[in-house]
Amino acid sequence: MDTTTLPDPTPDAHLVAAALAGLPGDRLARMAARRAFVDLKSTFMRAVEPLQDRKGQWLQEKVRLATDPMDLWLLRGPVLAAQSGNAPEALALRAELYRAIDSVFPQAFGSAHLMPGMPLGGLPVPRLDAARNTRQMPLG
Repeated sequence: MDTTTLPDPTPDAHLVAAALAGLPGDRLARMAARRAFVDLKSTFMRAVEPLQDRKGQWLQEKVRLATDPMDLWLLRGPVLAAQSGNAPEALALRAELYRAIDSVFPQAFGSAHLMPGMPLGGLPVPRLDAARNTRQMPLG
């Protein structure tokens, strides 16, 4: 068999191995994202730990089973609502939850300065046009 027309597999194999291994920056980014998720999940676990009713047990199970930051994002409303009250502990825990969520989802709470092309006031708020009973978006 004439091997002069076949490409040399060595350079391609090296490129594939390098692509599969990932660049050092990619690994560091994945590790940082994983660390942020673990921190967020542990904050959520601390928030739902004292809840003993059925909803609390459901939240504990859902937080425990979360494998992705988006899972916790979807649980943020019920978890924050469960932290009701004006006791200093509840206020501190809610503040910690907001900080943890904001560290993983920086645009979550209307940070217009993080969203390119957005006006400083954030997203326009629709208003109800009473004459037509329809929602209208402000023009400017």
